[in-house]
Amino acid sequence: MAVRVAFWAALSAACFRVGATLDRAAEHFTQNTICRQNNCINPVFPGLKELPVLDQILWQCSNQSMVADYLDFCRNVVKYDPALKSPNASRLVKEIVKEQDDKAAEVFFFHLSGLGYDAHEFHNPDRSADPCVRQVWKMACYTYFPKAQAGCKIGESSPYLRPCRNTCESYVTACRVECCDESVQCAFHHEVPGDPGAAAFRTETGYVDADGPSGVCTGVMSAAHRSGVSSAILWLLCALHIVTRSTGGFAGARTGGHCTSRQTVPLAASGRWRVGAFAAALAVCASALQGCVMDVPHHEVGNWRRNPDYLTAYEFIRPGEPANTAVLNSCSAGVPESEEA
Repeated sequence: MAVRVAFWAALSAACFRVGATLDRAAEHFTQNTICRQNNCINPVFPGLKELPVLDQILWQCSNQSMVADYLDFCRNVVKYDPALKSPNASRLVKEIVKEQDDKAAEVFFFHLSGLGYDAHEFHNPDRSADPCVRQVWKMACYTYFPKAQAGCKIGESSPYLRPCRNTCESYVTACRVECCDESVQCAFHHEVPGDPGAAAFRTETGYVDADGPSGVCTGVMSAAHRSGVSSAILWLLCALHIVTRSTGGFAGARTGGHCTSRQTVPLAASGRWRVGAFAAALAVCASALQGCVMDVPHHEVGNWRRNPDYLTAYEFIRPGEPANTAVLNSCSAGVPESEEA
């Protein structure tokens, strides 16, 4: 164990200077040449491109009882006090909830289609046996029904709380997303090309770097996280058992009414010296490695960003209209069926 720790510590130190230099340079990703992409679509996460827009909207606090009767698509996800869009004019809560619910359903529909599903088959995603479908549904609802800020009263303003990192990570696991580089990150700050006529680059951020439930993001504790906590406790107990055995603690045994103790045989001093010398030799070798700068294929644009944007592919433009009038959902825009063909 000591040998492995020393080796990897030295290897990390040898690579640190190279990694730090690359981090200060342009954003880059290494390419896994023997990897096969899976569900690596653009945008890679449901509702990702809606986040900057939702950040700019004014939100106000509500509670679960206010919205429960009006929820449809997100009924079984919103089990918390959500924030609602603050209307410019007087509007019924029912109308606001329906608008957000419809937008979540729209994100769900188009992202599933981007993944290659027939989204029309999943009118009740909460009943689906496919974990990927259920996770897309949850992410869409968390995106359009952000949690209200803790402690705020009904009608008070609330910041937009993006989904938590673990919600995104659960999606990556459930849908087996693989882009063969490091671009599939849930919490990130990326410099991406700006829109035509705007700045050359703009900063794009991902989900909140926190695990739900949290007061700074929207989401709940994932099943994987609960399992991880249980596993950590189990490993801790096992480690404690091993340590106490190796030190002679809790080693007593009662035999014939008398308490006897089992003694452990310590590692010989010469053995410890040989292990230490071997670890030191490995550390020297690792510090001299040049493997950190081998010709590893890399690129500056993440693989998922290089794929066609499915939102653009699904856009609808009325005949004779300019591209900037495109809509994603022709039904919500009131486009006649005769024009959709």
